[in-house]
Amino acid sequence: MPRINFFRLTCQHCHTEYKVRIERIASGEPVECLTCGYQIDITGPRELLNLVAEYSNLVPQLERHFRLEGDTAMGVRSG
Repeated sequence: MPRINFFRLTCQHCHTEYKVRIERIASGEPVECLTCGYQIDITGPRELLNLVAEYSNLVPQLERHFRLEGDTAMGVRSG
């Protein structure tokens, strides 16, 4: 279970995809499509930033206690 560092956003105009750092989304800095110049909407991802931060903080704790394989926690780690 990796930490989340990026959102994959798609330009609504030309459908070009971008990986945008969550720090950039958090700053509210506009994201402009390099292909067509269209402003990419970041309101949806911005609303989810607290949830993403909470998830990313929980991942290392989970990995200390469980062996994670995809969507399954396998047993309890000892030590």
